[in-house]
Amino acid sequence: MKAGLGYRPYQKLLLLAETEKHINFPANFKAGIEYQLLQEKLALRSGFSTLTNRATFGLGFRARQLYVDYAFGSTTLLGQSHHLSLSYTFQK
Repeated sequence: MKAGLGYRPYQKLLLLAETEKHINFPANFKAGIEYQLLQEKLALRSGFSTLTNRATFGLGFRARQLYVDYAFGSTTLLGQSHHLSLSYTFQK
């Protein structure tokens, strides 16, 4: 089961929380924050997961229909990891 909430106290800030529970595993609580910079063209992000003790940090960039997202994560068991996402939105 999963349940989550998002709250935007003002236009540039987004706060997120989620709880996830599998039958055979303990509950996992996740929290995140996103702050919009440069008129919604650049976003700074951070998050944490209790089950894996994982902290993540990242940023997202948007130029018209092109989105570029980068994230850096660190866990106590696996060490450091880097993630990169490129996406393009087709519009009429």
